[in-house]
Amino acid sequence: DTGVTLHFADSAQPPCTVRYLIDAGGIRSAPRAQRPGDERIPRLRATFSVLPAERVAAAHEAGGGAPPPGELGFVAGDNLSVVTMGLSDGGVMWSQTDLAADPTAPLYHDGSDAELRADLGAKSAKSNGWPSGVRALVEATTPADVIESTVAELPVAWRWGDGHVTLLGDAAHAQLPALGLGVSTAFGDVEELVAQLDRHGLSQKALRWYERCRMPTCAA
Repeated sequence: DTGVTLHFADSAQPPCTVRYLIDAGGIRSAPRAQRPGDERIPRLRATFSVLPAERVAAAHEAGGGAPPPGELGFVAGDNLSVVTMGLSDGGVMWSQTDLAADPTAPLYHDGSDAELRADLGAKSAKSNGWPSGVRALVEATTPADVIESTVAELPVAWRWGDGHVTLLGDAAHAQLPALGLGVSTAFGDVEELVAQLDRHGLSQKALRWYERCRMPTCAA
């Protein structure tokens, strides 16, 4: 009944006690990870990169068409997908996913420019050659620009919290980002939590009713 004590990975940060904890820490939520048997489910391996405007301009001059701000582009073939997104400052985000790759295998990237070029070149050939605009963006990319990640989701949970703790958003129900459900379900969580707090005050009862009302929708 005294609240929740938080302990931090940074040993210089002393523990602190809060009355209630509503954790919206995303798919890597520390409170969610403390529950037994609740490991993330790997689904895909993906490479992400953001190129600044000056390198996008250079790639464009080399024969690659850069997507304008706000425009999404999709290329798919042979289990490979590439997405490009024009950013408001003239930069471009691009990502590629090999749907046939083992999502549980170690990420290959070790900072080797030659290895990165060989891997992306092989994928371009596998997909019968990416469009010239995509190839130009890839050629303008350096290993320092690249982030490799395993895209995962969380198993459906019928228990989001105990006592003075509950979860919200991806911490409670992380789906694959391509489904486009993360933001909308998180807003639904907030709306329901506020309604229950208005009804029952800041209390464990409000947290449990919030969970009961949101779980069936999020599970579906």
